[in-house]
Amino acid sequence: MKIKITRTQLRKLIESTTKEQNKRATLNESKLANITVDTDKGLGAPDHGDLEYLETLDDEEDVEELARYDALNDDVDATLYRDNPDYRRVFKATLREVEETTADYQIYMGEHEGWLPVGTTFEQAKAMNANSEYPDFSLKTPIEVENKHLKNPSFYFLDPYAAKLGGHCIFKACQTEEECETSWENSAINV
Repeated sequence: MKIKITRTQLRKLIESTTKEQNKRATLNESKLANITVDTDKGLGAPDHGDLEYLETLDDEEDVEELARYDALNDDVDATLYRDNPDYRRVFKATLREVEETTADYQIYMGEHEGWLPVGTTFEQAKAMNANSEYPDFSLKTPIEVENKHLKNPSFYFLDPYAAKLGGHCIFKACQTEEECETSWENSAINV
């Protein structure tokens, strides 16, 4: 459905929107001026006016959150992408994160855990180990991925030698399931 709008109607719409935004900005500035800070105690317990102002801050649209939301939903605000460097930066970063976490590979965790389902990310595999009864590393341990140079690796294994002895979270790429299982066993022998 197309809506026809004249230049006069468009101008009025823009003017009313601009007036409303300026009115809100002035209101928020006046509320901000009313917040008192005790330098000895930091931000004290807000009175009713301060609380209302802080709540309006939460309700306002955050460009970075909007960019994340748009990227995750395969949408883009063309104007913000073109004109706002923060929106563009966060939008691109979120797309990269999605590409990195969309797993089209399989991870071998060892004899007991076996193969994780396709779609399990390195982060999820690390969390499974870190939250297990006998963890080899913590959730804060950085992930390392070796052998990325292999052409389209579809299989990885969590290196037990690096995990047990060094507390490192290293995933190594393989070309086949059998290669991963054999490499895992060879590494486990050294533990």
